[in-house]
Amino acid sequence: MAGSDLAATLELRGPDRNLEAALRIPDLDLTAEGSGGISGNRLDVTLTYADTTACAGKVRVRGQIESDGQTVQGTITAGDCTGSETGSVLFLLREAREETGTGRSDPR
Repeated sequence: MAGSDLAATLELRGPDRNLEAALRIPDLDLTAEGSGGISGNRLDVTLTYADTTACAGKVRVRGQIESDGQTVQGTITAGDCTGSETGSVLFLLREAREETGTGRSDPR
């Protein structure tokens, strides 16, 4: 969905250096789970997903926690048997470490 804004929820659980993560993108009927961590003001999580066509894929979210402590801005890269795509993300911090926001894929 190149150039599209998509609502997404990224849920993070656990200590900063050993996080469990879940990413949900309802418009794509996508749920991915994985792990990662926070080091300083940098977030880095890698998640995997499987869709109904058995075309499993990976998603990596990398971003910087902004100085306001309320937003994470960065990139999302997703790849599966159909190819890969990279876009930008902006998550707004809600509760503890649960984040929600939108992403925009960068058309190539």
